[in-house]
Amino acid sequence: MLNRLKLSGILLIALLLAACNSTMDEERDTWVGRTEAELIAEKGQPNRVLPNRRGGVILQYIRSDVTGSTAGGFGSAGGGNAGEGVATYSAGSVTTTQRFTAYYVDEKGVITKITSKMM
Repeated sequence: MLNRLKLSGILLIALLLAACNSTMDEERDTWVGRTEAELIAEKGQPNRVLPNRRGGVILQYIRSDVTGSTAGGFGSAGGGNAGEGVATYSAGSVTTTQRFTAYYVDEKGVITKITSKMM
């Protein structure tokens, strides 16, 4: 049973990584060769602008995704005497994921490379 759970976990991680790579390929195909002005017009101002040693800039966008349930609930467990009990509260489960995407722009204002990292 434990081996099945490990295998299921490994397969899930592999599928998630494949989905991320597919998204990154689409992003690269969409933006490499286009201009900085087009990128900013569509995505808005970047979170950070860094100088590039080759004379251009690196535009960094940070996207945060929150998944899970923030809804909590109350429960009770009976006590020894009538009317006694213990109240419990569950806060739910929330996961925050951040994606850092860097667009490398050359000195002519053209996007030449894109990198992305999930944290």
